Amino acid sequence: MGLAQRQRDRPVPLKAVTLKAGRLRLDMLSDMIVSHYSTYFAEQYPLSMISSGDTVLDLGAGYGDFSLLAALRVGPSGRVIAVEPDPLAFKFLNRNIRINDIANVVPVHAAVWGHEPHPSSFRPEGTGSRLSDSGSVGVDVVTIENLAARTSRIDVIKMDIEGAEDSVFRTSMPVIAHARTVFVEAHSLSIRLEISSLLNKAGFATFTWNMKNVLAGVTRRVLRHPLEFLDAEYRSGFYALGAVTRAFRGQNPIDPRSGLSLIIATRSRAIPNVWR
Repeated sequence: MGLAQRQRDRPVPLKAVTLKAGRLRLDMLSDMIVSHYSTYFAEQYPLSMISSGDTVLDLGAGYGDFSLLAALRVGPSGRVIAVEPDPLAFKFLNRNIRINDIANVVPVHAAVWGHEPHPSSFRPEGTGSRLSDSGSVGVDVVTIENLAARTSRIDVIKMDIEGAEDSVFRTSMPVIAHARTVFVEAHSLSIRLEISSLLNKAGFATFTWNMKNVLAGVTRRVLRHPLEFLDAEYRSGFYALGAVTRAFRGQNPIDPRSGLSLIIATRSRAIPNVWR
């Protein structure tokens, strides 16, 4: 066994936790649990908008929660290209692909930026890791065009790239415009408005995060999977309880970071009820 294989197979750090998402087992660090709530319980990226045979581009894949759920959705005739710059999250991404025996996810260790000058290094900060001139970790930087060259088409794009979305949309809209569905986290009101305008001009219908309906969706999923939810609550220090508190204060219940919003854009009329 080579050194690279031994490094990939080494035990998960002691502070790691394992949570279930349907048939999936997902290993993650405790500070990654917020993503589990957002992706699995809140389903902020509606899986019903992904079809069998699709090619999905997951930019900011983290430990692989959305990538693996999307991989099950697209089936053996589809695939997911999962791009993640954070070295630790990327190790968990590879581990989760392996332990769940997922064959249609292609992991890419890189950050994403547009065709513009970009920060020279990466700053690991858990779920808020990003490219930064003050970063401490070197990382490859790719464009959507680089990734599109790996496949004949891209049907769905999910983008959670911590502020780099502005540069990507300014310079790579011709590629993005060929997708059927786009999920993107925007990290300020001005960026959200700019991205929504670009998507609308390209012929997409766009929707933004709806607190009330998302919470209703969370309630339905929790009722269907109560044991998974209770386990996640226990392991996360009762994260959902804090989310409810934030909702009553008028904040985003899934992620309290100021200015963060989620856009869904599609060329299909099949918009899940949670987004209407």
